[in-house]
Amino acid sequence: PGQYITNTMQSNLVSISDEWLKFIQGIGMNVGISLDGVPAVNDKRRIDYRGRGTSDRIAKGIKKLQQHNILYGALIVVDRDVYQTDMKEMLDYFISIELTSIEFLNIVPDNRLVKGEYIGNSFISYAEFINFLSILFTLWVKGYQDKIHIAVFDDFIKVLKNPATKTAACYWSGNCSQEIITLEPNGDVSPCDKYVGDKDSIYGSLLHTDLADLLAHSSHNQQAINEEKEATIKMHHCQWFSICHGGCPHDRVINRRHTEGYNDTCCGTGNLLATIQHYIANTTEAT
Repeated sequence: PGQYITNTMQSNLVSISDEWLKFIQGIGMNVGISLDGVPAVNDKRRIDYRGRGTSDRIAKGIKKLQQHNILYGALIVVDRDVYQTDMKEMLDYFISIELTSIEFLNIVPDNRLVKGEYIGNSFISYAEFINFLSILFTLWVKGYQDKIHIAVFDDFIKVLKNPATKTAACYWSGNCSQEIITLEPNGDVSPCDKYVGDKDSIYGSLLHTDLADLLAHSSHNQQAINEEKEATIKMHHCQWFSICHGGCPHDRVINRRHTEGYNDTCCGTGNLLATIQHYIANTTEAT
């Protein structure tokens, strides 16, 4: 009683049928779209079984969502290829296929890799991810703000204008590891899906213990709580701590492991927040 449940689904839209569209529309489900930016990047890896690129079918899938009045947005993982993409070309492409609500995510390497192991060419550090967002914000705010909703930008603008408000994403909550869980088909419970494949982050199984007891007695969950406390204590001096609250725990863990010279005494979003604050200050002065 008193609980409100919503469901969303994630799809590449390549082969979504009319039957599925009618079902999704009927239950009021929103759809997240998975793609990798412009066709030149997307069609190198999001291919069908014949090796053909899928960008054109994703664009057609968006048209179908519109025809069925289904709300949609996109999740775009920023890896090395997306990081190096011409950002104006990317934003223009999104507008051309009517993809106007987007969330950018930083790439997660294989969680099984230990420090010193090769993580591939696709990985970018958290500092590079924030640099990407900072450059993109400057471009977006000058010519695309009224055309494309980018969640992290709107979120930070709102908070910087009114510090009493809270950000929507769990990353900036300061209690992220306790707010989100992932339940796998085999019953395993772990933190958010960024940790997939990391056996040391599995709290236990719902097949053996109910959720409340599992979280209360899991040594892995206690380790996550301790890491969050220790990490945030070091960051209290940071200018932006009241907004980022230490950032994403997984980003800290991965960058400590794989990024040489990683600075874990601040959450790392300062470059983006300073860019947005500068924009707000200039806009206020202009008016």
